[in-house]
Amino acid sequence: MLRSLRPAFLLLTPACVALAAGIAHHDGATIGVTPLLAVLAGSLAAHASVNAFNEYFDFRSGLDTRTERTPFSGGSGALIDEPDAERAVLAIAIVMLAVAAAFGVYFVSTYGVALLPLAVAGLVLMLTYTQWLTGRPLIGLFAPGLGICVLMVLSASYVLAGRFTATAFVTVLIPFMLVTNLQLMNQVPDYDADRSVGRETFVIAYGIGASAITYGVLLTLAMTTLVFAVLVNLLPVLALVAVVPMTAGIVAWRGLVRHGDDVANLLPYMVANVIAAIGTPLVLGIELLLS
Repeated sequence: MLRSLRPAFLLLTPACVALAAGIAHHDGATIGVTPLLAVLAGSLAAHASVNAFNEYFDFRSGLDTRTERTPFSGGSGALIDEPDAERAVLAIAIVMLAVAAAFGVYFVSTYGVALLPLAVAGLVLMLTYTQWLTGRPLIGLFAPGLGICVLMVLSASYVLAGRFTATAFVTVLIPFMLVTNLQLMNQVPDYDADRSVGRETFVIAYGIGASAITYGVLLTLAMTTLVFAVLVNLLPVLALVAVVPMTAGIVAWRGLVRHGDDVANLLPYMVANVIAAIGTPLVLGIELLLS
């Protein structure tokens, strides 16, 4: 059950919550410990629920038996090793979903109905991600960034700051693009397995070459957004330090261009991809908290 939650993948959530806290602090809010912990707990429950549902449905479809697992893709293999735990994994997915929904109700009732559209959108994403969204090239590519970055960071920053701000709406685009690249690169090792069960991911629909171009465009947009936010004074100059972890994305992009059809040689570059996706919002959030 623990493996099915993909604990290593959950590290992205506190990084994004740290960014939300940094945004709220930068916009003049005093960060309370209780709302911060509530935001973190609710966000982790939502992310864990999606991971567990993903494990369950991929096992049920037979996809997990066909994937070439890597530390970044192909599932945890937990149910392959312990198929009798199938119902337990489904149960923990449902429990985490209920916990996330309860936090959503609490936040909407406490901080206002302005959060309701984000909460509803997040719930829809959680329920439809594995069974419907992952099989559609574009929405499947952008769904993780939309859920974990846009909806989560905007909601968390609103709870912590009491309002939506221009800083939040612009800054959230940076991790959104990097997490989309994380999803894009993680689809590469699963190419054959996904295709065998009729799942049409972005990489399958458009090919490795187009995927590498898309990765480069999204990375460039992420860097450009950061610079733009600093130039228009939405972010302090210190925020440019976030370019450092973001440059790991350049390494990952070069690896995708050169080794997109060779999973074994691609693995080190997938590490760089993770560093860019998690390190950038974490560093940026810390910078804003210190500014």
